[in-house]
Amino acid sequence: MARVLIVDDEKSVRITLREFLKEDKHEISVAKSADEALRLVEKLDFDIIISDIILPRINGMILLKQIRETSPDIQVIMITGEPTADTAARAVRAGAFDYLAKPVSAELLKKAVKNAAKVKDLKDENRRYQEHLEELVEERAKALSESEKKYRTLVENVNIGIYRINVGENVKFIEVNPAIINMFGCKSREELLSINVPDLYQNPNNWRKLSEHILKDGSIRNVEFKFMKRDGTSFIGSQSVVVFKDKNEDVLYFDGVIENISELKQIESKLHRFSKVIQDSSDAIIIYDFNGQIIAWDYGAEVIYGWNEDEALKMNIKKLIPLEKLDRTNNFIEKLMKGKTVEPFVTERISKDGRLLYIWLTFTLLKDEEGKPYAVATTEQDITKRKIAEKGLLESEEGYRNLIESLGEGIIVANLENKIVIANPAAERIFDVNPGKLIDRKLDEFVDAKNLTILKNQKLFKKSKWNNYEIEIIQPGGRRRLLNITVTPKFDKDLNTIGMLGVFRDITEIKRMEEDILKTDKLESIGILASGIAHDFNNILTVILGNITLAKMFLEPENKVYNRLEGAEKASLRAKDLTQQLLTFSKGGSPVKKISSISDLLTESVNFSLTGSQIKCEFFINDQLWPVEIDEGQISQVINNLMINAVQAMPDGGIIKVGAENVNIFSDNSLPLNEGKYVKVTVEDNGTGISKENLQKIFDPYFTTKEKGNGLGLSTSFSIIKKHDGFIDVESELGKGTTFNIYLPASLKKKLVSGMEEEIHTVETGKILVVDDDEEIRELAELMLDKIGYDVEISKDGYEAIEMYKKSMEVGKPFDAIIMDLTIPGGMGGKEAVSKLIKIDPDVKAVISSGYSNNPIMSDYRKYGFAGVITKPYRAEELNRILTELLRDGR
Repeated sequence: MARVLIVDDEKSVRITLREFLKEDKHEISVAKSADEALRLVEKLDFDIIISDIILPRINGMILLKQIRETSPDIQVIMITGEPTADTAARAVRAGAFDYLAKPVSAELLKKAVKNAAKVKDLKDENRRYQEHLEELVEERAKALSESEKKYRTLVENVNIGIYRINVGENVKFIEVNPAIINMFGCKSREELLSINVPDLYQNPNNWRKLSEHILKDGSIRNVEFKFMKRDGTSFIGSQSVVVFKDKNEDVLYFDGVIENISELKQIESKLHRFSKVIQDSSDAIIIYDFNGQIIAWDYGAEVIYGWNEDEALKMNIKKLIPLEKLDRTNNFIEKLMKGKTVEPFVTERISKDGRLLYIWLTFTLLKDEEGKPYAVATTEQDITKRKIAEKGLLESEEGYRNLIESLGEGIIVANLENKIVIANPAAERIFDVNPGKLIDRKLDEFVDAKNLTILKNQKLFKKSKWNNYEIEIIQPGGRRRLLNITVTPKFDKDLNTIGMLGVFRDITEIKRMEEDILKTDKLESIGILASGIAHDFNNILTVILGNITLAKMFLEPENKVYNRLEGAEKASLRAKDLTQQLLTFSKGGSPVKKISSISDLLTESVNFSLTGSQIKCEFFINDQLWPVEIDEGQISQVINNLMINAVQAMPDGGIIKVGAENVNIFSDNSLPLNEGKYVKVTVEDNGTGISKENLQKIFDPYFTTKEKGNGLGLSTSFSIIKKHDGFIDVESELGKGTTFNIYLPASLKKKLVSGMEEEIHTVETGKILVVDDDEEIRELAELMLDKIGYDVEISKDGYEAIEMYKKSMEVGKPFDAIIMDLTIPGGMGGKEAVSKLIKIDPDVKAVISSGYSNNPIMSDYRKYGFAGVITKPYRAEELNRILTELLRDGR
């Protein structure tokens, strides 16, 4: 459902369009002028605007321009009652999403609105991703330590382990950072990626419960689980996960973080166990004699070390001191005995449970009344927690550094002069510079004058606002990349702006995908238009071609008029091929095949394509080529596409060699073809050639190296040959030309009959029913069949034809065959009619006919109950041939 604004000065048009779109539950607003529309756009948030071009005061084209400037995300569909190619082109260039001609059908309008809504959704999804990324970077930035000058200010609250997980039955990591690899005790990234994620939980069922919760709520925050390392040991981790979905709400993957909190849990446990004791106790005081025998042990010592007083008084102080620290302790006692001062220091001690403790230690020498030393007293403060915290902080800072360096998004810190002072590896990759070479360079060096103006006009250092915008950079090699940049100011302790933090990612491919989607949608709209034009044009050609062939039947071949008519007939057939090419381009339709000679088709198509160029062609065609079963219009289009490429590759002229030969493909052949007989067609030029890098991409849709190319010629050709069960490949070398090889299956099942040499022979007379909504085509078919010798009746639609067929059977004079138009506007067409005729007469011989030669019924007519097929336009010879075959087979 989309928010739609309809702009038209005619009330009836506004009401009609509104009713069309209400069926799809869109939110509709209307305006009768451009001024009113602009006021509504300022107040309301629209996804799509449908505007008439001709409006009072301000026309639709000016409205379109203003909408593009103020609200570029709104998709605009232009409509007009006076459609021209120039108007459509201007509208598209001005930024219109689509262009429709009045009167607009409900189906076309709904489809255009649906496609526009898809593009709007894609842009909204991209914006949401940017917002999510900004929130993620802001959250991480808050967790950085103040003592870590370079990295702690970038990421503050980020846990060490970062990952991405797929969805489905076999759940595995897609992306991981080095910290999480170490966390699970893996030796390499590949080892962790090979492990099933549920197996890393001590209880694998936890993953199932976790994923169900994530899919329901979209995310989880700081949930604790016990995880298993590769060596069998476990640790406690705090886990946060968010789900990512596509525009159709299908889940793509999970992103999450894990922080190892085992040590923190241990500390919390100890704090909880001894909290009351710690609150009530003072530092430990221990007294021992010069032999190390403990003679005094207070409650603080019991808290720190774990032994009670009775146990401690039976011990020697050496039990508390690590072996390597004994000599140091003895040295301090000797200093005290000599009257020297020993400053307090940090040392290590061992607790009852074997833990290593860090102790702040103060020595005091005890003397009797005579001043004779008799024991050593120590005041001891447990600073183990602080030491662990310091160590953890250092490890955390290292983790933060690893995180920044492993992020896929580029991160930089720049000063007020735009000079870069910090950059992570991703930033270096995006700017395409060697490691460490981005520091001290200015952002100005990577942009042209236009983008430098954008950069300088951005208010980068506002204290209260993040800046999010797009900018194009130029890499040192000259390649241009489009970046989305999020900027936040960086302050000193007095809140003075000292620079900025920038997070950016390369969105060049995303923008290219958006353009491809727009291309696809526009081509689909063109396809619908082209299909309708081709159908109407074929109906007109049917009348022209039929009358020409009918006129020839009244003349002798020696007659001069006969020769003129034959030339007109050839031109009409060429026009027929052009309409088929139009259909193939718009829809890539299924081929309507017949047995043909590839030799004649090659020479005619090549000569026609090279007309007016400086290119010469040399033919090398075998005289005994096997016939092939092909759609002549589609194969002609393939040849034409190859000729266009060859001509463009030889701007100064040259020679194209076109060959055709019979080949046998065996099972051990490296080609992706079934074993059998094939006709191989070769097109070779001596032009500029194709690089190895581009050679693998030339059959991809939209791939082109030409400024004005659309990248559809070779991909369409590949599709056509594949649908003929053939294969096309290419060989090329820069500077030495290109060779295309086409393999088409040979057909030895039927006798080849050349269309222009076909003669009219009837097996015997028969009764034929012709069904077509076009009066001229009905009359023409009746005249042609009558001249051949058939008894003909005509009908305007399927309803009438069924009644005529029933009556003919009731009076004992049934029709021998029926020729039916596939599509009859407002009436019953051939597809529906033949299903009813089969119930009346299971042996009915129905021939389907249409100008929509790309309709699936035309290529697979027997599946729908037809006995034959003939595409418009057709000649008397073709009508006679198919009827002769049907009547001969039936009798």
